[in-house]
Amino acid sequence: MALEKQVSKTFSRFNRRLVNLRNASEARERAIKQLAESLGVEIDLTRMPTPEEVSKQEQEEDAAQRLREDETVMALLRESDQDDAR
Repeated sequence: MALEKQVSKTFSRFNRRLVNLRNASEARERAIKQLAESLGVEIDLTRMPTPEEVSKQEQEEDAAQRLREDETVMALLRESDQDDAR
Protein backbone atom coordinates (compact mmCIF):
# COMPACT_ATOMS: atom_id res chain seq x y z
CA MET A 1 0.00 0.00 0.00
CA ALA A 2 2.81 2.40 0.85
CA LEU A 3 4.47 1.73 -2.50
CA GLU A 4 1.21 2.44 -4.34
CA LYS A 5 0.83 5.70 -2.42
CA GLN A 6 4.40 6.74 -3.26
CA VAL A 7 3.89 5.88 -6.95
CA SER A 8 0.62 7.81 -6.95
CA LYS A 9 2.30 10.89 -5.42
CA THR A 10 5.16 10.71 -7.90
CA PHE A 11 2.76 10.33 -10.81
CA SER A 12 0.67 13.28 -9.57
CA ARG A 13 3.77 15.49 -9.31
CA PHE A 14 4.82 14.42 -12.79
CA ASN A 15 1.38 15.25 -14.21
CA ARG A 16 1.35 18.65 -12.49
CA ARG A 17 4.79 19.38 -13.92
CA LEU A 18 3.60 18.46 -17.43
CA VAL A 19 0.56 20.73 -17.09
CA ASN A 20 2.77 23.57 -15.82
CA LEU A 21 5.19 23.12 -18.72
CA ARG A 22 2.34 23.07 -21.23
CA ASN A 23 0.84 26.22 -19.72
CA ALA A 24 4.24 27.95 -19.74
CA SER A 25 4.75 26.99 -23.37
CA GLU A 26 1.35 28.38 -24.35
CA ALA A 27 2.02 31.59 -22.42
CA ARG A 28 5.41 31.95 -24.13
CA GLU A 29 3.80 31.52 -27.55
CA ARG A 30 1.13 34.12 -26.72
CA ALA A 31 3.81 36.57 -25.57
CA ILE A 32 5.85 36.02 -28.74
CA LYS A 33 2.77 36.51 -30.92
CA GLN A 34 1.83 39.70 -29.08
CA LEU A 35 5.36 41.05 -29.38
CA ALA A 36 5.47 40.22 -33.08
CA GLU A 37 2.07 41.82 -33.60
CA SER A 38 3.18 44.99 -31.84
CA LEU A 39 6.24 45.11 -34.10
CA GLY A 40 4.10 44.49 -37.18
CA VAL A 41 5.84 41.20 -37.94
CA GLU A 42 4.11 37.98 -38.95
CA ILE A 43 5.58 34.83 -37.43
CA ASP A 44 5.00 31.11 -37.75
CA LEU A 45 5.45 29.09 -34.57
CA THR A 46 4.83 25.74 -36.23
CA ARG A 47 7.07 23.08 -34.75
CA MET A 48 9.72 21.82 -37.16
CA PRO A 49 10.95 18.21 -36.87
CA THR A 50 14.45 17.69 -35.48
CA PRO A 51 17.14 16.15 -37.70
CA GLU A 52 16.83 12.96 -35.64
CA GLU A 53 13.08 12.80 -36.28
CA VAL A 54 13.61 13.38 -40.00
CA SER A 55 16.27 10.66 -40.12
CA LYS A 56 14.04 8.21 -38.26
CA GLN A 57 11.13 8.93 -40.60
CA GLU A 58 13.35 8.43 -43.66
CA GLN A 59 14.60 5.11 -42.26
CA GLU A 60 11.04 3.95 -41.65
CA GLU A 61 10.02 4.93 -45.19
CA ASP A 62 13.08 3.13 -46.63
CA ALA A 63 12.28 0.01 -44.61
CA ALA A 64 8.65 0.07 -45.79
CA GLN A 65 9.81 0.47 -49.41
CA ARG A 66 12.22 -2.47 -49.08
CA LEU A 67 9.42 -4.58 -47.57
CA ARG A 68 7.12 -3.76 -50.50
CA GLU A 69 9.91 -4.65 -52.95
CA ASP A 70 10.60 -7.92 -51.10
CA GLU A 71 6.91 -8.82 -51.21
CA THR A 72 6.83 -8.13 -54.96
CA VAL A 73 9.87 -10.33 -55.54
CA MET A 74 8.37 -13.12 -53.43
CA ALA A 75 5.12 -12.92 -55.40
CA LEU A 76 7.05 -13.15 -58.67
CA LEU A 77 9.02 -16.14 -57.36
CA ARG A 78 5.82 -17.93 -56.32
CA GLU A 79 4.32 -17.22 -59.73
CA SER A 80 7.45 -18.57 -61.41
CA ASP A 81 7.35 -21.73 -59.26
CA GLN A 82 3.71 -22.27 -60.21
CA ASP A 83 4.55 -21.85 -63.89
CA ASP A 84 7.40 -24.39 -63.58
CA ALA A 85 5.08 -26.86 -61.84
CA ARG A 86 2.69 -26.82 -64.83
